[in-house]
Amino acid sequence: MTLKKSLRLGKRNNQNKGGCMRKAVTILFLSLFCSTALLQAQITVDGDLSESAYKTIGTKQNSNAGFGSSIDVSRIVYYADNTNNALYIGVVGKLNTANDDGIGIWLNITSQTGAAAGTVLGIAGGGHYIDGDNGTNLNYKADFEVDYQFAFNPGSTSNTVYFDAAENIGTPSTQYFGQTDQSGTSATVPSADGIFTANSITWAFNNGGGTNTGVEIRIPYSELGASSSDFIEVFAFVVSNTAWFSDVTVPGNITTGNPGQNVDFGALSGGPYHTTLADGSLPVELVSFSAEAGNEKVTLTWQTASELNNQGFVLLRSTQKEGPFEEIDSYEYNAQLRGAGTTSNTTDYAYTDRYLVNGTTYWYKLVDVDVNGRRTGSGMVSATPQADNLEIITDRFPARFRLEQNYPNPFNPSTRIGFDIAGKSGDAIAVNLSVYNTQGVKIKTLYNGLLAPGEYTLEWDGINESGQIMSSGVYFYRLSTPRFTTSKKMILMR
Repeated sequence: MTLKKSLRLGKRNNQNKGGCMRKAVTILFLSLFCSTALLQAQITVDGDLSESAYKTIGTKQNSNAGFGSSIDVSRIVYYADNTNNALYIGVVGKLNTANDDGIGIWLNITSQTGAAAGTVLGIAGGGHYIDGDNGTNLNYKADFEVDYQFAFNPGSTSNTVYFDAAENIGTPSTQYFGQTDQSGTSATVPSADGIFTANSITWAFNNGGGTNTGVEIRIPYSELGASSSDFIEVFAFVVSNTAWFSDVTVPGNITTGNPGQNVDFGALSGGPYHTTLADGSLPVELVSFSAEAGNEKVTLTWQTASELNNQGFVLLRSTQKEGPFEEIDSYEYNAQLRGAGTTSNTTDYAYTDRYLVNGTTYWYKLVDVDVNGRRTGSGMVSATPQADNLEIITDRFPARFRLEQNYPNPFNPSTRIGFDIAGKSGDAIAVNLSVYNTQGVKIKTLYNGLLAPGEYTLEWDGINESGQIMSSGVYFYRLSTPRFTTSKKMILMR
């Protein structure tokens, strides 16, 4: 399968009016493998930005909270859907429902000609901060070209978010796009033609305050005037209804408190106050990332189509999809995870995560690190280890725990042991089934891990943990759970 690397997907610098080379974020298209199957990236506009197709292009660089801890922006993500010709942009953040302070987003499409860096951006009559406090504080400025401005505010409510927009291409114009709730319900806007065609934009806001929730927007390329050779630049910030800017920005690092009204971000230290090519260009073009479960292990495999200044990979693991994730290995310690540097050749990688608990689902994230130490996440996969010899007879929910007599008995060379795990849907029961000799010494663990309620069977081949063939004799097998323990006898005859 051939993957394109941007809307056109090449990396380039774009010449601006002043003759300087302007860096921009390449609009990228990625197809990612999840688990062991290839999935076409699908984005649901619901204010949940955890989809693996999203790429982070900007993060908060400090702990600033100039308007208090109840409002924040912390990350910018995007996805370029080349199949359906649409750009998705998301900002992880939250709104303070006690007032009408808001979140602002500025967007530049490189093929468009908008308001150049240092140009006044305020537009009288616009919504929220855009009209500069009823036209009295319009002189706020960016450090990059801005084509579109967006504003989201709760209007001092706990159940509504309002969406205002402005276009700085040609004659500046503004439009109120409408409202939705704070629970991630999507809305289609605007209701009439204006900056964008009626009902062409989909957006949602999840104000839950999570690490992957916030505002999410889907805009067709045609509405942006974008093409396959375009790049984007994005800036997100916290701002009041009177265009008083806080010190909370993504990206950028303000160290002097809230800059206030009529701020010129081009004159502030701590910039740039917009995403750049260095934020968006990927050191690795990932073709696939998969996870295959085994007995107390998961094998991860991935393939890259090309690599650019790639030092290597870091693997993160969690037992919850939402995290938290912990680092389990890194290219810094494991040569197996070192990257190929710069190459246009296909490269295959594999890693086995061992000593896991059977029956537990593990989630993995792959992170590549370039020579400058910049980390880029590349999707998420999951797998559930199970014993090789475990067979699920039925997934019904037994009313009682039960350990069956092995069959055949006596046996040579192997026998099967059936057992029932009681419980209800959604339960995960800790189960241990082991074999002991007549002295009570454990010689083989057949299963140790979590199991859902159901009927199971396991095979024992008469071999101990060290791989030695056991002699004829009497052996005991014991099933142990937090609520049930019992043993039975079996006879091995060589």
